[in-house]
Amino acid sequence: MATTMVGSCFKGSKLQALYLGLKKLQISINNSGPNANLKEASSHTCRNFSNKQGHFINIKKGVLDVPMPKKPQHPGGIFFTFVKEVEPIIKQKHPEITSQVQMVIKASEMWRDLDPEEKARLTLKRREAYEKYKQEVKNYYDNLTPLQIQHKEALSLLTKAKKVNKERKALGIPSKAPGAFCYFMSEKFRERDPDISAAARLKIIVTRWKEMTEAEKEPYVTLAKQNRDLHESAMNEWEKKMISLGRFDLIRKNTLKKLDKGENLDGKPVSKSKRVTFAPDVKEE
Repeated sequence: MATTMVGSCFKGSKLQALYLGLKKLQISINNSGPNANLKEASSHTCRNFSNKQGHFINIKKGVLDVPMPKKPQHPGGIFFTFVKEVEPIIKQKHPEITSQVQMVIKASEMWRDLDPEEKARLTLKRREAYEKYKQEVKNYYDNLTPLQIQHKEALSLLTKAKKVNKERKALGIPSKAPGAFCYFMSEKFRERDPDISAAARLKIIVTRWKEMTEAEKEPYVTLAKQNRDLHESAMNEWEKKMISLGRFDLIRKNTLKKLDKGENLDGKPVSKSKRVTFAPDVKEE
């Protein structure tokens, strides 16, 4: 837990590069449950850690790399089929053509003058290739293991989350407030000692935090709470702006629930005429 806590403090900060470089910080991997086989695929470096549910996450890529079979390649359109056929001929007749762009331009000139019957032949060839591709894709998904299916689902969710986060940042979403430990670590990490490495210093800070009493943690907890309140206020204002723009896909799920219950962002009831409701058949992704 402390390791993931450290990672969350470093994420998006100047210290993230340092955290990624601390290879001596080994992560204990949970061997029980349905994800036990993930240990075999793990590189056991500090880039990988497990969350509370036991799902393995890679700080750089988002999920742990799992060996996957090569996915069948889409055959492309008719023109692409034609380019693949004439590419050897073009290279033989025009050795000066070296780039793929020049190759496509030359092929497009030949395509314009191509006989209709030849185009019909290519259409049939491409159709056969596409039917073969569909069968290969079916076999590909049928032969995936449960672990590989879980990996693909995780990648899909990660892609969607990255897209949403990118749009949120572009629209000026307030930065998340750090936790109490982050303030403590930021303060103690400045106490440099030339005889102690960065990795060792980080371990000492984590250990000291665990050994501190609630009274000793109180100043950092109070500071974190104050910043959380400020962040929540800023988030409410930002979400009001998103609602006015119709970007309900960017606001938090809890906010959507409040709006659906007829409450405003402060949890207070809203008059029926101003309520925002969602169709029952529309599900938030």
